[in-house]
Amino acid sequence: MESFVVGVLHEDLGTISNLLMLTNPQTTFAMFSLCYAQCLSYLFHTMFPSLGILKHYAKFDTHTIVT
Repeated sequence: MESFVVGVLHEDLGTISNLLMLTNPQTTFAMFSLCYAQCLSYLFHTMFPSLGILKHYAKFDTHTIVT
């Protein structure tokens, strides 16, 4: 397991180094956030919602589909 984590870390460090070589800081930030930020839709779809949040979950799905 440790060797897997080290491998992923080295790969990510290489990607970050390449992103830092971009000349436009806005593009660098956009690519970094797209690659490394957790999307809310991913988090919502990987957790088991409580009963109180189900109506908000359905609303989120509707907004996502419409968008």
